[in-house]
Amino acid sequence: APCPSDAFVADGTPCGDLCTTNGVCQAGVCAAGVPIVCDDGNVCNGIETCDSFTGCQPGTPLDCSDGNACTADVCDPASGCSNPTVADGTPCDDGNVCTIIDVCSNGTCEGQELEFLSRSIARLGAESVVDGKLTVNEPTGIGKLGAYSMMTTGSVVTADLLTLGRAASVFDVETNVLRAPATAVINGTVSPASLPVVTTWCDWPGGSCGGSSVRVDVGQVVRITPGSYNQVLVLNRGTLELDPGEYDICSVRTTTPTAIRPRGDVTVRVHGGFQMGRFGLLEPYAGTTHLWVGGRAKISTSSGIVSTAIYTPDTQLKLGRFVQFAGSFCADTIKAQRAVTLGCPSP
Repeated sequence: APCPSDAFVADGTPCGDLCTTNGVCQAGVCAAGVPIVCDDGNVCNGIETCDSFTGCQPGTPLDCSDGNACTADVCDPASGCSNPTVADGTPCDDGNVCTIIDVCSNGTCEGQELEFLSRSIARLGAESVVDGKLTVNEPTGIGKLGAYSMMTTGSVVTADLLTLGRAASVFDVETNVLRAPATAVINGTVSPASLPVVTTWCDWPGGSCGGSSVRVDVGQVVRITPGSYNQVLVLNRGTLELDPGEYDICSVRTTTPTAIRPRGDVTVRVHGGFQMGRFGLLEPYAGTTHLWVGGRAKISTSSGIVSTAIYTPDTQLKLGRFVQFAGSFCADTIKAQRAVTLGCPSP
């Protein structure tokens, strides 16, 4: 106990508090005490302190994060933080929606300039427009551009077997077998295709869904927060807003017309199907959207996709007529109907 302040006790009386032991009273003062050691010997836990009334207090754990997805953030109890690089080829995100496949290389996230990537088949209907690189990755992949389709200057189409419709106009072509009528025009070069172009695929990230369902009624605006959900249904003229973060949703269906508007950087994993009705819109107010779909994904006629990367790594991505797609995709197969426009905004 501490020495009383209102009267001296005999010198030599034992005293102390929660931070010292083995003290003795000397002229009314507790002296010669031995401090209690609060250090737990683990530097990762921060610096422990002591309060005379409450005793040992925990320290603030070290934050070893360096903000680099291509390093591991680890802490050794003896030496503290370190950030060794992860294995080359580890998936990452370079922050550019137009590079659909990003992997770590020597501790840096590097995106490959591939906006539109299909594993095995890419079929685009007549009068479609492609601004960027359309790639069919498998060594036996098939690409087809319908009649009167057009690719802008600098664009590239790559496929083992490529078929061009009548009066199609393309730029650079990389293929091993080309089937094109006399009316088709190639404005750039023709060279053999070296396949696969990428060895790292956009594999499904896993996880699970469940929880409450979300219904946006006619003309409503509903805002949700990151988390896990069951079914999402958006009825005509409804708007679904998503706060920044990550979502796991079992299925998504929208009617005509509707809008899905993320409010910042969002990652959505739809474990079942994703179906957007005609005249739909998927466009973030800010940031970029990463939409993963475990089932089939269908974007219906005259819909718009903006600043969004869509991943259907094991299923088909289907785009209806007149869809305006301003983003990127990685799909097992892609089927686009007439007059679809594919492009990606600069970051």
